[in-house]
Amino acid sequence: MPIDSDYNSLSQMMRIKPLQEGPQSASGERGEAVTASHGRLAQLADRISLSSVGPDVKRQLESIAEQGGNVAPVLEDNISQLQDVFIEELQGIMNEAGISLDDKLTLHLQADSLQVAGAHPDRQRVDELLASSPDLSGAFRELAAQSELVRDLNSLRNAVGAASASQRYHAQSAMGGGEYRVSMKGAMAHFYFSN
Repeated sequence: MPIDSDYNSLSQMMRIKPLQEGPQSASGERGEAVTASHGRLAQLADRISLSSVGPDVKRQLESIAEQGGNVAPVLEDNISQLQDVFIEELQGIMNEAGISLDDKLTLHLQADSLQVAGAHPDRQRVDELLASSPDLSGAFRELAAQSELVRDLNSLRNAVGAASASQRYHAQSAMGGGEYRVSMKGAMAHFYFSN
């Protein structure tokens, strides 16, 4: 059962629409850097789409679909790779703008755009920079959706395999809820669901 088939329920569940292009960049050296960054973000958006996963991931998912098994570890590995690319792009944008990551910076989605959560010395500049990078917000939205899918798949698996009603309750209560965030400080980054 091929994963890329339009009639495959797993494929339908994971189909993610491509991000639309943002505004054209200004000319000059800064404009070329913004254009290059936009190109990398467009590539990230293409990689995030599970309808265009790499051949290795696709083969693993097809094998699981045919023989049974747990999809979550394959998707977790894919998400981990996408998070690495996202952080690299975000750090590049912040460095280019001269924003230091020495202080903890936590980002979340607010009204469908990526914004600073909590305090940061350059909060206003970071929010303005994020507002001018809609592809970054779109990529984060897709990471959040895929991460939520994996979290819920794991919770369902744990609930089905639970021996007691109490274990089932705790596994099911781990589903949904919580806001997806990324926190960065220096070279460290962490994606998580807040409580």
